[in-house]
Amino acid sequence: MHSESNPSPLLTSSLSKLGRAALAYVGLGLRVIPLAGQGKVPILQDWGSRGTLLPEIVKDWWTEWPNANVGGLTGRGLAVVDIDPANGGLISLEALQDAHGPIPLTPTVKTGSGGTHFWFRLPGGLRLPNSAGRLGPGVDVRGDGGQVVLPPSIHPNLTPYSWLGEARIGEVPFAPMPEWMLFELAGATTGATAAPVEWTALADDGAAEGTRNASLARIAGHLFRRFVNPPLAVSLVKSWNAVNCHPPLPEREVETIIESIAGRELRRREGA
Repeated sequence: MHSESNPSPLLTSSLSKLGRAALAYVGLGLRVIPLAGQGKVPILQDWGSRGTLLPEIVKDWWTEWPNANVGGLTGRGLAVVDIDPANGGLISLEALQDAHGPIPLTPTVKTGSGGTHFWFRLPGGLRLPNSAGRLGPGVDVRGDGGQVVLPPSIHPNLTPYSWLGEARIGEVPFAPMPEWMLFELAGATTGATAAPVEWTALADDGAAEGTRNASLARIAGHLFRRFVNPPLAVSLVKSWNAVNCHPPLPEREVETIIESIAGRELRRREGA
């Protein structure tokens, strides 16, 4: 049986720089996989279910593929916001920060292409799917079922990935994903079937400051997507806010959330 204890010096001495980095990441709680050298493609066909936190498996992989890049799996409470300059991501990021304020300090990677990966912690029970462009052109999100490249992996253009000096993993904690970001991404969660435990958590625990907007958006989206009568859906969302939000949001703010989600659902139906 594999052990999850810290690797001994003997375990790490024969590994490549990339292998040693992979071991360090599992020690920080990141599930890792090997990627084809100087690339982003996982070597393992069933990589989504094989991301590991076990040092011995990491040693085996990077002994077999010493030059493999290191991939980090997202999901299970972690998500990455990926800024891609080639598709307008830097312009979108500037606009987002003008509207909502600076991105909080959180582990941040400078990618080999000159982009940025912001790592965030998600509220308990929230499952965020992968999405592209929901926050703006060139801004993608990796959540459940996603993976990103970790330093010191090498980009195909031969530029290494690196942690930003003031935002290195292990030196700064994962910041909670900002509430405005959760709200904008909430529409990405309403189309998928959530696990029953997620709805149970919302019913039992409610939503505190920092998650109220996103929780209300998810509930509204869930109701509209299932063609609940709109006046009834509005009443249910307002009632949930009054009972389960700590403290409740102002009624006008709840109405704004409902209107936004209803508009998204209408556009989805028109597009379909």
